[in-house]
Amino acid sequence: MSNSYNITTSNLGLDSEKLFLHHPALYLDFHDGNGLLRFAYMDKEFSWKIAREYAKFTHGVPANEIRRDLISQEFNLESKCYQIQPETVALLSQAKVDDTDPDWTRVVHGSDIVATLFPSAVLIGKNVNKREARLYIRRLQIAPEDFEMLLGGTEYSNIPFKGIAQKDETPLITNPDWDYNAAYGDLDNIAFWKFAKTSSSSSS
Repeated sequence: MSNSYNITTSNLGLDSEKLFLHHPALYLDFHDGNGLLRFAYMDKEFSWKIAREYAKFTHGVPANEIRRDLISQEFNLESKCYQIQPETVALLSQAKVDDTDPDWTRVVHGSDIVATLFPSAVLIGKNVNKREARLYIRRLQIAPEDFEMLLGGTEYSNIPFKGIAQKDETPLITNPDWDYNAAYGDLDNIAFWKFAKTSSSSSS
């Protein structure tokens, strides 16, 4: 390839087979021996956002930008969860489940916060040509800045889902069967997309 992104530029152009129209499925692996599990009924819209901040050097009057360099970046996955159950409420509000009562399961909120969980995540969707597009997140911290449940009304209640993709210091240990290119070093330790080269009729 003749560019730093390793892009095959001849593949660009108008191609309606590359359009994305699908309800993606979210799978989480808590590394507790259960493997990747379908999380819950989720909203059909997911947001994968990369927020970057740059240091900018300008010069002259009027000021003209001479250079900019990346100084921070954050990778966010957001959606809504429609299953109201102890596990989803506890996970998405960072609370603890108390199952000591024989008749009720409690999710308790207190002045202290339980230890954070860092599951791995896979988001699976398809282009209109039935080719899968998968987003793999090596280490996801589920960290909603605000937790709000709207209960009652004419629509199904939901819980906000927000995860921050973080650097995995040991990707070959965390998920030894996931793709990893050691030659890329720190370019391949947070998340990656996989695009199938052939169509699939399997459902996600």
